Amino acid sequence: VRCAEQLVEREMSGRDASHDAAHALRVRDLALSLAAEQGVSSPDRLLIVTTPR
Repeated sequence: VRCAEQLVEREMSGRDASHDAAHALRVRDLALSLAAEQGVSSPDRLLIVTTPR
């Protein structure tokens, strides 16, 4: 997951605040929060997308 975060930070640096790395991470955090509100807390139920190194 950390590799994916670093990729996002690298690829999205310099963009305006509406679509920068911080925005992408906020979207991820919101998705995890919504999943928790819906009772989806098991790692087996969450889909994590990673990128190759």
